[in-house]
Amino acid sequence: MPLGVSNTSVGRGPWEVNQNVTYFAVTHTLGLLWIDALCRWYSGDRGRFIREVIYPLAATAAIGSIVAIYQGFVDLSFLNRGFWTYMLRAAGTHGDPNKLGAIAAFWAIGTVVLARRFPSPWSAVVSAASIAIGVAAVWISGSRTGLAAIGVGLMLAAYETIRAVRFDARRLAITGIGLVFAAVAVIVVLQNASTHTIVQRGTLGYLPFFGDRGILNSANELLWERFGYGPAAIQMIKEHPIEGVGVGMFHTLVHDFGTLRGYSGERALSTDNAQNWLRHIVAEQGIVGSIPVIWWCVVLVLLLFSRPTGGDRLSIGLLRGILIGFAVASIFGMPGQAAAVVVTFWVFVFWLLMERDEPPAVQVPSRWSRPPTIAAGALIGV
Repeated sequence: MPLGVSNTSVGRGPWEVNQNVTYFAVTHTLGLLWIDALCRWYSGDRGRFIREVIYPLAATAAIGSIVAIYQGFVDLSFLNRGFWTYMLRAAGTHGDPNKLGAIAAFWAIGTVVLARRFPSPWSAVVSAASIAIGVAAVWISGSRTGLAAIGVGLMLAAYETIRAVRFDARRLAITGIGLVFAAVAVIVVLQNASTHTIVQRGTLGYLPFFGDRGILNSANELLWERFGYGPAAIQMIKEHPIEGVGVGMFHTLVHDFGTLRGYSGERALSTDNAQNWLRHIVAEQGIVGSIPVIWWCVVLVLLLFSRPTGGDRLSIGLLRGILIGFAVASIFGMPGQAAAVVVTFWVFVFWLLMERDEPPAVQVPSRWSRPPTIAAGALIGV
């Protein structure tokens, strides 16, 4: 078939389909290779891991968030794609607002963990700046998944901080009042952004008791319907339960399967994901292909909630919190489909392992450790 001829009703040609399949296949593999490389290069040497991986990635994430804030308040077209400029959403240096939201959410908390090693008062200054910049970047991006990740992450961070730090009633009251004033100041400032924020995208309408939908309707739209992408994914699973439709094929076939579920004409589905990570995986990989993924999820959950053998309990709790936040966000979307987000996620998983165990330093010589680190930093920045 000629490369320019469409082979689906949505109008995608073979070259575009193959490109899509290749990207997602490589992205899945990248995560596995990356965590394997981190274990080989930095196992038992947390200091070198922090120095060569965490600092570069935190710096590139901060640059991306600051650029997003500049886009939101000064020039939305600066380093922003024309489509996202038209949609009034800031993407920072990441090329996609949803990618920006996920990465900003990770590093808003991750930089707080990193800042715990700084001397006073820089630890508090960097932590406060990190959270403010991260919240601002997520808000300006208009990313709902980013909002879910950073919202859950910050709530769990507050819980872990209260557990770890001894607060008397006076200190707790002062801290609470300070946080309220800081939150109000951030909200007031963000109202002046020129972007289409999360509120303007109608997100608050889905909140029970706040929006115009009841609990059941909100749950149905957020977890099941998702503008038709949920039923389309279920149709794929029904027709291909064992082997799935193939890695990277959901975007190509969602229009056709949506039509089978009644989404046609003005309601026809455009190219997008299943709006739920597990549903998307099962639709593409089937039951057989999903078994290893689900088993890995079980192992990760056991890791997150098992008692650590050592390390700084607050740092462990903060890292665990943002990983849980990312998992919650993945119920409502697919932030983990971007290569930069995959790299970031696996870095945080490995970081959690390092903080939990703190084994004695073991130098693992490898002259190839620095170039991949630099490449990963460039990946997040681009």
